[in-house]
Amino acid sequence: MSGGKDLSEYSMLELFRMEVEHQSLQLEEGLRQMTTQGAGAVDLETMMRAAHSIKGAARMVGVQLATRVAHAMEDLLVAAQRGETRLDAEAREVLEHGLSQLRAIAARDDTTVTEPSEADEMAVAELEQRLRTLAAREPDAGESGGDEIAAEADVEIKSGSRALRIAAERLERLTLLVGETMVESYALARHLDGELRRHQEEGQLLYQLRQIVAALEGREAQRLQHFLQRLEGYFRTRRRRRERLEQIQRRLTPVVEQLHHEVLDIRMRPFADIAAALPPLVASLAERLGKRAELVLQGEQTRIDREILERLAVPLKHLIQNALDHGVEPPEERRAAGKAETAVLRIHTRHRNGRLEIEVADDGRGIDREALRRRALQQRLVAPEVAAQLSGDDWLEFLFMPGFSTREQVTELSGRGVGLDVVRDMVHSLNGELTVKSEPGRGTCFLLALPLTLAVMRVLLVEIAGEPYALPMVRVERLLKVSLGMIDIQGRHGLSLEDGEVSVLDGARLLELESPAPLGEEAALVLVRDGQRRVALRVDRWLGVREIALQSLDRGLGKIPHVFAASQLDDGTPFLVLDVDDLLRSAETSGPLPVDREGAGLRILVVDDSMTVRALLHQTLTEAGYAVDLAEDGVDAWSALHTRHYDLLLTDVDMPRMDGIELIRKLRAEGRLARLPVIVLSYKGREADRRRGLEAGADRYLAKSEFESTLLLRAVGDLIGEPVEAGQ
Repeated sequence: MSGGKDLSEYSMLELFRMEVEHQSLQLEEGLRQMTTQGAGAVDLETMMRAAHSIKGAARMVGVQLATRVAHAMEDLLVAAQRGETRLDAEAREVLEHGLSQLRAIAARDDTTVTEPSEADEMAVAELEQRLRTLAAREPDAGESGGDEIAAEADVEIKSGSRALRIAAERLERLTLLVGETMVESYALARHLDGELRRHQEEGQLLYQLRQIVAALEGREAQRLQHFLQRLEGYFRTRRRRRERLEQIQRRLTPVVEQLHHEVLDIRMRPFADIAAALPPLVASLAERLGKRAELVLQGEQTRIDREILERLAVPLKHLIQNALDHGVEPPEERRAAGKAETAVLRIHTRHRNGRLEIEVADDGRGIDREALRRRALQQRLVAPEVAAQLSGDDWLEFLFMPGFSTREQVTELSGRGVGLDVVRDMVHSLNGELTVKSEPGRGTCFLLALPLTLAVMRVLLVEIAGEPYALPMVRVERLLKVSLGMIDIQGRHGLSLEDGEVSVLDGARLLELESPAPLGEEAALVLVRDGQRRVALRVDRWLGVREIALQSLDRGLGKIPHVFAASQLDDGTPFLVLDVDDLLRSAETSGPLPVDREGAGLRILVVDDSMTVRALLHQTLTEAGYAVDLAEDGVDAWSALHTRHYDLLLTDVDMPRMDGIELIRKLRAEGRLARLPVIVLSYKGREADRRRGLEAGADRYLAKSEFESTLLLRAVGDLIGEPVEAGQ
């Protein structure tokens, strides 16, 4: 949640440019995947949402050219998502052209961006026509355009002088099958271990039975002796069969493990595959900025999972740009500081502690923590009383907040607060960790810690409420066992450590599970972190570290809170891998609900994934006298609704993680929030969309295409009344 963030310092056009810059990165990533992995690997939902957000932002600020281009791109992506058309090389080329047009339009000055020339109108009309023609094509036409992209997505496997090309999608299926084969192989080993234990128990029973029979006399003893001999024969036969299975399993396990290793090795590519493009980028950016810099690459032959490698290109570009623009000093400043005029950027790639580490460092001026503090307070990102408690390194976390920048002036390269948040988003999407260290006058170092491969993840298995769960080891800082009496800080669940305080979340309560009886006076904790943010998760017990084959959850389920993926134990028992980012968000929003509302006024929660729309609604409602908090999607809103009292919810429909309809339905199903007034403000203005929103539980449904501040304020006033002016 971003309540209290002051967006008024930006003009609406500046916010629109920030929106385009941020969302275009999603489109760029999708187009890159389309090129390298084929259309089947592209997340069309994310691309469609990015085009949708740009369209909405452009419409709100009156940039009609961008509205038309983004709308046509969205229509093509929607048609492809529904299977009504195909995304081939031609479609990719036109989408890339549309993305270039959007960026070019956003780069114009305030006058020409809203007053296009006749030539501009003609160019956009032509692009619209091309996009709509592609959207209207039959998906199964006889042309081979779809295969063209699939061919580009082939993976080449070399063995000596021979090479084989296979489709990336087939390699993914092969990896999954080999992973499942490994699971079954380990399950067989566990089964045989159990058989051995049972065999030993049966041997003990036979021994005892033999002793009993030896002590008996007469015909009954002879009959029992005959029966005992048959049992011993059966026992020997079972032993031979078990030993034969053990021989097979001992031969099978290394073969399966070698097969798994070979398949994973096929997925791996050297870092040099993308590193070759980085020195020219550094030279070009340095020249544009009037600086001198050289790039030193270490670990170019470090092998990286192909999918991870492809997703590293954009984050590395942002980190290099950030280093040159913010960290590296001009030659004269470096000379005055006793440094060489040419700065050194260093990218070091290595495997370490079972993970992939990429270090991006510069020898520049370092990060001015005091400047971060001033800027965060200026943008009202933190309350003064909270700011007084933050340490120097705590301020580094603000670098990764969307829209945050230390630059007062917007330049071609920086000032809009888009960049480092994209890097963190990518790292988190891979379930990795991003940290930063900086020394004044000596430079800054960003460390990306990622899993070695996306096919296998190293996890810590834990037990919560009697069930197995997992946490990615790359995010686990340490394990702790403490007495229950230590888990309390001023009446809330927390723990004082030598390096600061950390919130404690109860795993069973967080996952809404029935917790078994207390397991004694000690609590088993797992301390997970991301940068400076940390949280301790209370579990029943630790089960050990494993390497698992990840299984993605069905996209139809939507985002399940606190869950990242699934897998299964060696015996086939399924379990869930927990989402560390959700745990950190829960820690930030946990706490008692405030009950004293005296003097608080009327407070509204605005939920929209477009920063431009959020800014416009924030401005409209605050000028009318309402207190306003902001959330970027349904998940953030759901957390906010449980940590603060609101008089009204104003929400969009189409949002990532949890959409507006799902949010409203969850709201209406919860006793405390069931009667909260809700207004939907959406681009979906059809009668069917309106009916769907009202049936979910909305009190009003307004279309953004017909947006007027007076209409919105009238609807708000009808539901919760006019705000009381201060002093009355």
